[in-house]
Amino acid sequence: MRQTTVPDSKTKAKLIEAAEELLSEVGFDAVSVRDITTKAGTNVAAVNYHFGGRDALLALIAQRHVAAVNEERLARLEVIESLGGTPALEDLVEAWLQPVVAHARKGEFPEKILLRLIGRLFGEHSGSLLPSAMDGYKNATDRFKRSIETIIPELDPIVVVWRIHFLNGAMSQLLTQEGALLQ
Repeated sequence: MRQTTVPDSKTKAKLIEAAEELLSEVGFDAVSVRDITTKAGTNVAAVNYHFGGRDALLALIAQRHVAAVNEERLARLEVIESLGGTPALEDLVEAWLQPVVAHARKGEFPEKILLRLIGRLFGEHSGSLLPSAMDGYKNATDRFKRSIETIIPELDPIVVVWRIHFLNGAMSQLLTQEGALLQ
């Protein structure tokens, strides 16, 4: 999968950073081009000039983070499967969740913001916003589904997929509602 990185242009980088922070705070639907450009200290036309529009900027951000998480998930699954035998379900769950935290810790952005952003990416994704990121997510889901089916063959495949989605939902809720569970 092609990895998208932050562009060299200072203006592009400022727009991406501003958008990531705003997306982490309020979500995809609530962020406007004006919000992004005001936070980045650029003019409103900068988003269209550098990215072709708001949706293209948000898709770039989603692709960057979702692709990295899913690639790490698949790499961890490869290691588990290379050990031979039947993997432990706990190892598969860890291989699914741990890349989210690992990605946030590798980022050049504050970990807290990246965790919230990733939570929103996995929790608020829409097919129209994240088509390329969704391909990688679907591939990772399919691979994990097959592995889980070898451990628990009596489970209906649809149930396995729903359990993976519920796992993502719980992760997204935890990451985006920081502290809510502790109050």
